[in-house]
Amino acid sequence: MQPKVTVAQCVAGLERQLPRKWAEEWDKPGMSVGDPVKSGITHWSAHTNLDAASAGSSRHLGERLGLEGLTSLVPLTEATTPSPSPAQIAASPSPSPSGAVVTPSTSGEEEDGSAPLSYFGTGAYGVFPSARPLSEVLTQLKTLCGGGLRVAKGFSLPDVSDISVRKVGIVSGSGMSLVGKALKRKCDLFITGDADHHRVLDVLDKKIVICACGHFETEKDTTETLAALSLSLFPGVPVTPYTGGRVFEHLC
Repeated sequence: MQPKVTVAQCVAGLERQLPRKWAEEWDKPGMSVGDPVKSGITHWSAHTNLDAASAGSSRHLGERLGLEGLTSLVPLTEATTPSPSPAQIAASPSPSPSGAVVTPSTSGEEEDGSAPLSYFGTGAYGVFPSARPLSEVLTQLKTLCGGGLRVAKGFSLPDVSDISVRKVGIVSGSGMSLVGKALKRKCDLFITGDADHHRVLDVLDKKIVICACGHFETEKDTTETLAALSLSLFPGVPVTPYTGGRVFEHLC
């Protein structure tokens, strides 16, 4: 017999792991209203609070690329609205949808037995053990992300086939607003999902390569992350991750 879990219990468990206080100031994660509710569906979303977690998509992509020493591209001290550490969140509990106070555990295990996520920060950067040909990294990215790549390089750099990279910055989704953070950390390559034309032009006088892999393509693994998190929180409850395709189709 499948265990019964209420919506309030689901949301409380997820928000212990992904506190809304980790989200960017402009972001509004959590419970949603509108057409899903009218259809009898409860809609809870995580966005930049998931990006900032230790299981966030930027760090995950960096790990899959083989980067070492992965660190947040935007640490707490540089965040526009500094997100608190797990210890700070524990000292300032958040209300659950039912109005009850939900305090994240700091003992290494949540009340439901799941391992707690930790705060990582926005974006990620790290280094390869040794310099790698850019063409090799791009081939790996195309395999990992499963889509077409758009690449721009600084005007003073040689042809793509002659470029090697070692330090890499990553911001999944729409990350060009943070390319300056990658430049500050002297990254050779900046990977993001969307790269708008004018922001790319603004940095082509620098020695950096910009690679846009697609918004969906750099964040598609978050469904698996949330599914695994839900299964750890609510053992025995059926969880079905989204397996649909990307928004844009690559026709050629």
